[in-house]
Amino acid sequence: MAEWKKVIVSGSAADVTSLKLSSVVNAGADTDKFLVLDSSGNVDFRTGAEVLSDIGAGVGAGDIEGVTAGDGLSGGGVSGTVSLAVNVDDTTIETNSDTVRAKTAAIVDGGTGLATADQIHTFVTDFGYTTNVGDITGVTAGDGLTGTTTSGEATLNVVGGSGITANADSIECDSTVVRTTNNQTIAGTKTFSDNVIVTGNLTINGTSTTVNTTNLNVTDQFINLNDGGAAADAGIVIEGQGTAFGWDESENRWAFDFAGATEGQTSITSDAYAVAVVTTDDANYRKNGNIRIESGEAYIYVE
Repeated sequence: MAEWKKVIVSGSAADVTSLKLSSVVNAGADTDKFLVLDSSGNVDFRTGAEVLSDIGAGVGAGDIEGVTAGDGLSGGGVSGTVSLAVNVDDTTIETNSDTVRAKTAAIVDGGTGLATADQIHTFVTDFGYTTNVGDITGVTAGDGLTGTTTSGEATLNVVGGSGITANADSIECDSTVVRTTNNQTIAGTKTFSDNVIVTGNLTINGTSTTVNTTNLNVTDQFINLNDGGAAADAGIVIEGQGTAFGWDESENRWAFDFAGATEGQTSITSDAYAVAVVTTDDANYRKNGNIRIESGEAYIYVE
C-alpha cells in the first residue's frame, strides 16, 4: 500500500534512547510509522508508541499513578491534569485565589471568628483596662492566710483557729469566743488586767466572792445581806482576829463575837450585845442592858 513514511534519525549509530521525545511527539500519532536506527545500526519502522516505549527512562519518566487529596484538601485524580484545593470552614479560615488566611470578625459574645490585634485592642480599651496597669509578679499569703503563688490565678484562704471557722463565704466564731453583744455564757477563768466598768446589773452566783482591793467604795446607802433568805443570823466577819458583828436572830438584837468567827459561818456565836437607847417603852427593845431615856430619867433594862 502506498503511503507517506516519516523518517526520524538521531545521529549516526546512536543509541535509540538518544532520540528526542519532542521529535517523536511532533511527528504524529501513536500509529504513525517512524524510521529509527537502533544501537546495532539496523534501520526499522516503528510506531510512535513503540518508540516512546523504547526511549522510556531516557526522557525522565516517573511512577506517579495518581494524586489523592489528604486532610484539609479536596480534588486529585489518576489521569489528566489534576488540581488540589484547601478546604476551609469559612468561619474562622477563608481562602482567595492565592492565599489561606484567618477570617476575622469583631469580638462578640458567642462569636466564632478570629479577632485581629486591632479588634482585640479596641475590645480591651473599651472596658478601660488600659488604666489598670500593674507589675504584680506574685501573691504571698500573709498571717492568717494560705495560697501563695507566683503564676496563674491566686486564691487566698483564711486560716481558722481556736474558736474560729473559715467557711466558704463567712468567718464564724463559736461559743468559746467572748462576744461584746448578745447573751453568752463564758466558761473558764478570765483575768482583766485593766479597769472593768459594768453599766448594767452585776449578779454573782458563786459560793464565794473575793474582793482584793485597798479601798472599797460602795455608793449604795444600805447593803442588803441574806438576800432572798428567811430570817437568820447575818453580819460582818473581821478575819485575823476572827471577830464578828452581826444580827443574832435568836435574841433579836445586834451582837458581838470576840473571837472564833470565820468567813463561811452561817450563825453568830454571841458573847456580847450592842446596847440600844430608846425614848419609849418599845417591847422590841426590852433586852438586858438597853437604856431608856424618858422625862429626864434614865432606865436600864434588866431581865
